[in-house]
Amino acid sequence: MEKITKDFYLVEDWVDFDKSSLESISREYFTKKGMDAFVKKGNPHIIPHLVTTSIAHAYNVASIFKNNIQTLPLDRKLRILECGSGSGIFSRHFLIAAQDLGFLDRVELIVSDFSEQSLRHIKERKVLEGFTENEHYSFLVLNLLDASTAVNLDGDSVNLKEIDLAVLNYVMDALPMIPLAKNSDGLFSKQQIRILSKSDSEENDIINNTSYLASLIIEPRWEPYDVHSASDLEQEFFNVFSGLTASHSEGQQSRYSYGSLAALKSLNSILSDNGMIYIADIPSPLLTKKQNQHYMLFGNSKANYINEDLMISYLQSLGYSSLQKKEAGLARIILCKNDSATTNKKFREFFLNNHYLERFIEIFTMFQVIKDSSLSDVAKILLDKLLEIDNQSSLALTLQGSYHLLNKNYEKALELYKEAREIDFSAAWDLDYKISGTEMFI
Repeated sequence: MEKITKDFYLVEDWVDFDKSSLESISREYFTKKGMDAFVKKGNPHIIPHLVTTSIAHAYNVASIFKNNIQTLPLDRKLRILECGSGSGIFSRHFLIAAQDLGFLDRVELIVSDFSEQSLRHIKERKVLEGFTENEHYSFLVLNLLDASTAVNLDGDSVNLKEIDLAVLNYVMDALPMIPLAKNSDGLFSKQQIRILSKSDSEENDIINNTSYLASLIIEPRWEPYDVHSASDLEQEFFNVFSGLTASHSEGQQSRYSYGSLAALKSLNSILSDNGMIYIADIPSPLLTKKQNQHYMLFGNSKANYINEDLMISYLQSLGYSSLQKKEAGLARIILCKNDSATTNKKFREFFLNNHYLERFIEIFTMFQVIKDSSLSDVAKILLDKLLEIDNQSSLALTLQGSYHLLNKNYEKALELYKEAREIDFSAAWDLDYKISGTEMFI
């Protein structure tokens, strides 16, 4: 490895942001790590997924779907595609919600991910226990940029069609994106990066050393962007991006999320006539010349901030209608193939005015702050409110255990922690640590 300064070695020389090793490392990490990318035990850099795997979130999505169900066919099972299922916890909670809301037998949930390893982990760890494979759900290895390549876990091709709802939780942020800045001549500059390291090691264990990306120094620069020499995907959607940024001032930056547009094009080809796309992801920050971060790192994975306006603009050009809101640190977007849902007053009000998820996060955050038994009455009020929203997940059981621990009811706390561990499929709540700590008091 070449040493280019007194302290740093060159890992990768100047390259377009979307072609850098940040992309390949992130993809390899997810592909090989599978569900364990979301497992907290022994991994201090898990992928954040508290909100999107919560029962509150699953109920929100299931309720939105139920509010549109009258527009969908009666002569077949309704097909719901979860793209990028990750830990599988959202799928589990969605099936529970569908059961509670009375439409489980009307739907088939297709649990998909580009990582076959993730899907096998979900299956082997029985995340969807209590529901029946090939009746309530099925597994699909899916490259979202090209739905025609979908295969099941046996490697057989699957012809995806007539999808009534596609759910994408923290998926768009993982797709290719390049930051562009407007020039004075109306053209664009692209962001390139080079990557440096204090270590000269050529071998890096990105699966087990989850601090690898955080240890690198990533330097940006701007170079002229020639769309005619860019990739086919960049060329295909560039008119959408340039139209959206026509009024941008000199130096103003934006994320050209062409990977997201390719995914939406792919989904459009398999949606039913009244199908919907539901997106929950990292919202766009306010960009200025001083504040222009375009991505975040979690362990050895990169997450891009999304470009909501670009996605909505593209699908509106195809006749879609949309609703969007930001809450609980999420950008939530509904994209409908026709406007039957978005113009329905009941549907709009439910989506825009329901603060179910926001309330859940607020209550959870306040409960986590309470550490003193003198605040036991406050903890009980918060716990009761949270259990009105979620009384079935490992999180709910864990918080009940923490409440009893606060009140020195160790036997009950231990019972609840052990019950939670049975369904804490992604080891999100450090239950082994909580169990061993509680056992010391008994």
